[in-house]
Amino acid sequence: MVSFQPPPPSPQKNPRRFKKRLAILLSLLGVGAALAWELISQSSVSRLDRSIVPEGGRFGNQPGSAAPIAVPPPRIPVTDWAAAREPLPSQPPIVFSDVPPDHWARAVLDDLSKRGLLTGFPEGTFQPERPMIRAELSAQIAQLFALPAQPTTVQFADIEPGYWAAASIRQSVQMGFFKGLPEDRFGPEQSVSKAEVLVAIANGLSLTSTAHPGTVLQRYSDRDDIPEWAIPGLVAATQAGLVINYPNVARLEPNRAITRAEAAAILHQALVYLGQINEIPSPYRVVP
Repeated sequence: MVSFQPPPPSPQKNPRRFKKRLAILLSLLGVGAALAWELISQSSVSRLDRSIVPEGGRFGNQPGSAAPIAVPPPRIPVTDWAAAREPLPSQPPIVFSDVPPDHWARAVLDDLSKRGLLTGFPEGTFQPERPMIRAELSAQIAQLFALPAQPTTVQFADIEPGYWAAASIRQSVQMGFFKGLPEDRFGPEQSVSKAEVLVAIANGLSLTSTAHPGTVLQRYSDRDDIPEWAIPGLVAATQAGLVINYPNVARLEPNRAITRAEAAAILHQALVYLGQINEIPSPYRVVP
């Protein structure tokens, strides 16, 4: 005789787990960022994607320090590349007071800001010509990319727990964009060169190229200035269509400190590569 067992009791729903899943869904869709963060904050689980704005809305290591940059909270990393390639939503762009309509990067800055990926400084400026520092680049990378992350125990001696970009730096390292500097330092306030930006993006996106370096890099009139360590990454970035050379498309200027506008344009090209946004035509883009 067949014995019939009563069905097992229905599992109890876990409100906390539901809130976390809903928050992640909202964040990945780019909808209701504030609501998503509020739901996450109700969980007792410590996260790496919490807001980088300290209590009181100030940024920096020291009390009362000027805000170096205002950026949205880092995006929650996804578990696969398919989700990382989903299109991003949009909203009205931010009108930066120091970016005139005829600025060469205006269209790119508008496209990033209208998607909630770039907010500039508290006083309504973007400071497009200012050299970008490593902390700012990490903050932008953590916000723009939600790529699979690998846990790491790396601790940087020059990053205090309360540093405004600590969470973003940790996340950018976990996603593979950065590895830090010698002596367990990250150098958050150091300016970053164009070669460093392109190599970091190539590493984070796992870009490779089988093309001969000499063939790819011959388009740059200053190719002899390219550091040897940067050659593989620059070849891959060039082949992926990430390189923006302003004001001369034939000059890479790999060792010059990159400006915030240039970095934004290159990061925009990375999102184009991922298929998340459409390309904006530019006379400064290096055609693969």
